[in-house]
Amino acid sequence: MAIDLPLMPVPYPDAKPVYQLRSLLAPGVQEIGYGACWAQATENLVTINIRVNPSQVVTDNGNIFIGLPAGFRPMANTPDVAQQQVFMMTDGRIWFRTTAGSLRDKTEFNAVFIVARKAG
Repeated sequence: MAIDLPLMPVPYPDAKPVYQLRSLLAPGVQEIGYGACWAQATENLVTINIRVNPSQVVTDNGNIFIGLPAGFRPMANTPDVAQQQVFMMTDGRIWFRTTAGSLRDKTEFNAVFIVARKAG
């Protein structure tokens, strides 16, 4: 699978690469610490870890990430494991349910997604 994102420095980058997602953050959302936003795709699963401060988001439509490559998209819209009203969407977004509040009211989101990869 070819994905056009920077690789994170890991001991075995050719085995199961880990990709840096910082470039996909919505405008104004900031990564908290280097390497806090990454993804890894295996044959059947995608793992995504994020740690961000969304309080300075430019457009408060709930988008934390936009444009996840097809290889990282889930089969169905999926909540994060901590059930914080953050969802990994099939259209390539990581999104905070806007009926649950405003991203500008949050200073930190930590979320982990482990999802089945979408076929094709």
